[in-house]
Amino acid sequence: MNFILFYLPVEQIPKAVAKYFDGDEAQVNYMIKVSTCFAKFGTKNNEIKWAIAVFPDHRPKDHMRACVVEELTQVLGLPNDSAQVAPSIFNDKSRYFELTEHDRWMLQMLYDPCIKLGMPREEAISTGRLILNDIRPGK
Repeated sequence: MNFILFYLPVEQIPKAVAKYFDGDEAQVNYMIKVSTCFAKFGTKNNEIKWAIAVFPDHRPKDHMRACVVEELTQVLGLPNDSAQVAPSIFNDKSRYFELTEHDRWMLQMLYDPCIKLGMPREEAISTGRLILNDIRPGK
């Protein structure tokens, strides 16, 4: 996978990353406005082929570690924030700045050899439950 990190002055970001948003600088400006940092990845045949992460340089430096952790993890295949995932760095209502144990379990399930590329959703969910039962302490 090709992975590019952008740490730029905010005014340079739209031009630098618009090609990853179908040339839409307005969409990039929206992402800058609503996000502390953001990432995007592209797939081919359900496989992640490229990814970018964008870190505007005007954001507080103490947010950067959390941004790096969250965006790197998201481009590994856990792409969306969700209020249903808790406790998690991926829940915008939480104030976690590191991966939680829950987040680590999700990554372990995603990258377990039993989870196959293109696996039907129901089979992946069933397999994920089996993996979780094996990796979660006190099961």
